[in-house]
Amino acid sequence: MRSWAAALRHARPSAGHHVERYGILRRHLASPLFRNGYALMLNTGITGLLVFVYCLFMARHCLAADVGRASAVYAAMGLTIRHWSRSIEYLAGLVRPALLAER
Repeated sequence: MRSWAAALRHARPSAGHHVERYGILRRHLASPLFRNGYALMLNTGITGLLVFVYCLFMARHCLAADVGRASAVYAAMGLTIRHWSRSIEYLAGLVRPALLAER
């Protein structure tokens, strides 16, 4: 008896495999939840690519000190945003039980 992982490794896709794959994608895109999820993933990928291109440009055309200062500012902004978002999540956790107790 083979495990399901071994069966998947040795399985060959059928002729209708791609059609089935597109059917699943169509069903996902019909749902707002999955559509928003795919949009977020696409947005993250495009943003990462733009940041990479920006970093290449800055490293090529700017002074090393300027690039270092910009990196420090970006890191500080990221740290501040993460701190504020965690603080807001913590406060929401304190407020939510009080709101539920009122009902």
